[in-house]
Amino acid sequence: GHHVYSIDPAGGVMADDYTVTGSGLTVAYGTLEREYEEDMTNEEAKRVAASAINAAVERDTGSGNGVYLAEVTEEGVDIAGHEDFEELL
Repeated sequence: GHHVYSIDPAGGVMADDYTVTGSGLTVAYGTLEREYEEDMTNEEAKRVAASAINAAVERDTGSGNGVYLAEVTEEGVDIAGHEDFEELL
């Protein structure tokens, strides 16, 4: 199964279903809390992640544009950059 951890600046480690950092985190968390479901496929999870980042970019001036998604599988790690969210949503 998958494992996600966040590490705070003091070194505290917390396991969770998903984690968010950065200035747009409150908007991104709102999207994740609404759209995340256990046992999602990787494709569904990538769409939800992109949706959360897109929401932050649209509402937070400190968030950048575009997105890099890293997919970790048994075969390795695939990192893909996307300037346009439409292809992911």
